[in-house]
Amino acid sequence: MTQSCGEVESISGGNAENNGNTFVIVKNTNGNAGHDHTTGQGSLRCYPGDSGGPWFALTTGYGIMHACFWKGQDSTSPVDISIYTSLDYLNSIGASIVTQ
Repeated sequence: MTQSCGEVESISGGNAENNGNTFVIVKNTNGNAGHDHTTGQGSLRCYPGDSGGPWFALTTGYGIMHACFWKGQDSTSPVDISIYTSLDYLNSIGASIVTQ
């Protein structure tokens, strides 16, 4: 499993089709692509087939992968943004994650 890092740009974004407002949008900060206050040391990565995979930091889960957009035409170029569904949203609709 690959772990990588980016900067949260929005906690109420739309999905890949720009529908809804329950998605977290994460921007790659590698190469100073993020905001002025970032270090530019991010290395956000995602690949075709990652949809449905976990978003976590150490042992805390944060969401479920939804979509990824690259700076070029395909996944061989650097990631621009990635979108995931927050686990908080699942709680609000009465769903839960089974952990055992």
